[in-house]
Amino acid sequence: MALMFSLCTSLTSIEISNFNTQNVLDMHSMFSDCYKATSINISNFDTTKVTNMKTMFLSCNSLKSIDLSGFDTRNVENMDRMFSLCTKITSFDLSKFNTQKVLTMSAMFYECTSLHSLNLSNFDTLNVKDMSYLFYYCSNITFINLTNLNTKNVDKFNEVKF
Repeated sequence: MALMFSLCTSLTSIEISNFNTQNVLDMHSMFSDCYKATSINISNFDTTKVTNMKTMFLSCNSLKSIDLSGFDTRNVENMDRMFSLCTKITSFDLSKFNTQKVLTMSAMFYECTSLHSLNLSNFDTLNVKDMSYLFYYCSNITFINLTNLNTKNVDKFNEVKF
């Protein structure tokens, strides 16, 4: 499913909640550059086997919210730029994200300029090697909970710029 809707720049709504995704391994760039998409219904996605979510929602500039509560991320290794340039989203509910196998989350929230709060206290980041530019230009953020964020094995933790 990688790149499936990438560069669908005129698409405003995506209803694919009935897709059978139980055997999907790669969802990288699935919705990247869907500039005008205001809604994406992925509420029934089975993401149990997915290992790559890199740039999955990159540049979804018109998206104001997304329901990720059904995402099972226990096998995901790459979340690089997953939400970068989602400039209209004000908050994410990532409370059910399992990040124990994630190796890179570089620029995951890069330029999420409308983001006000973010709770990553449930993130297991022991295996993460790259957190560079994780919150770069999140200029309106007023609260981040990083209580359990473990940066022990991080090799790249470059600039944090709000």
